[in-house]
Amino acid sequence: RVTVRLRAVDPSASVSSDPPATDVAARSFDVAIIGAGYVGLPLAQVFAETNLHIASLVDTSVAWAFANRSRAQVLYTMRKSTEAEPFFDLAAQLFEKAELSGEFGRTLVGQMDNLMYLSRYEEALILAERARAALEKANDTQYLSTLEIALGNYYYRLNQYNDSLMHYDRAQKTLENTDNYLAIAAIGLNRAHVLT
Repeated sequence: RVTVRLRAVDPSASVSSDPPATDVAARSFDVAIIGAGYVGLPLAQVFAETNLHIASLVDTSVAWAFANRSRAQVLYTMRKSTEAEPFFDLAAQLFEKAELSGEFGRTLVGQMDNLMYLSRYEEALILAERARAALEKANDTQYLSTLEIALGNYYYRLNQYNDSLMHYDRAQKTLENTDNYLAIAAIGLNRAHVLT
C-alpha cells in the first residue's frame, strides 16, 4: 500500500492563517515528516525531537501542534502507532483550538492512517468525516485527495473493493490538472493492487 503526503516544504509560502512568527517553526516541523521518507527514520526521529525542542522555545500552541504532529508522523512511520496516538491527539486538539481548519484536517488524516494500522476502523472512519469537513472548510483540495487515498486504503483493508476504487478515483480526479505525478502514480499502484 502506498500513501502520499501532498504537502511540500516551501520556506517562502505562508502557513494557513498562522502568524508569520510561526512560519519558520512550521516549515521545520514539516521537514521531520517528509524527512522520514527521504533521509531515513533515525534522522527523521532526530528532526521530530528537535521540533519538540523548538516548540518549547517558541512556546505557542501552534508551534506545539506542529511539533506534536511531526513526532506522531515519525512514530507512525516507524510502526509505533500506540506511541504515536497521544501526539496525534494533542496536535489535533491544538490545531482545532487555534481554528486552523486545514492543519486540523491534515492531522486527522494522519491520525486516521494510524488508527487503521491499529485496526480501529470505526474510529478511523469518524476521523475521516471530521477531516473532510475541516479540509473543505479550509478549501484544501490538494489534501482532500490524500484523504481520498486514505479512504481507499480503509475500504481495501475491509475487503470493500468497489468503495476502495471509488475513493482512489476521487483522489485521481482531484489531481487531474496538477503536476503531482508521485501521488498520481501512487493511486495507480493502489488501484492495480485492488484489481489483482
